[in-house]
Amino acid sequence: MAGVAIVALALMAYGGSHRPRVGDKIDLPALKLLDGQRLPAGYFRGRAVVVEYWASWCSYCRQQDPYLESLALNTGGKGLDILAVSVDSSASAAKAYIQKHQYTFSAVMQNGALRRLFGDPHVIPELFVITGDGRIAEIIRGQTSGTNILGLARYARADDGGDHTLQAYRSY
Repeated sequence: MAGVAIVALALMAYGGSHRPRVGDKIDLPALKLLDGQRLPAGYFRGRAVVVEYWASWCSYCRQQDPYLESLALNTGGKGLDILAVSVDSSASAAKAYIQKHQYTFSAVMQNGALRRLFGDPHVIPELFVITGDGRIAEIIRGQTSGTNILGLARYARADDGGDHTLQAYRSY
């Protein structure tokens, strides 16, 4: 039993080894976005959020991100947000990428607090869908289709009775 505790402490000390699973509770910390805006801890509480791990040099991310932007534009006011977490080695590369493509979703650099929650990605892009109650509903590792990304609109509040998946697909 003591050996298990020592291994667990060693993994926690590493900080990047925790891998969340579907059903785990995630409470996002206070964040400083690439544009300088600060979001307090609990900012996303009560809203679904798609957390994407990405890098400016990732060709799969470049193919996937326009769909995330469309998803953000079509569902942002309906309780679904996008949080892009860059694993670039410099914030300037991540900022340049976001500005070049004129993405409007929230973007941050990987940091210690996020690493403790999500670990380090084994592959990028990597998506975590967190529901309004703070539970991980889906994890998508690696590139996925635009239709799958746009389908995440199902996590938005549908209080207007609309089919947000179809709306997002048509607008892209």
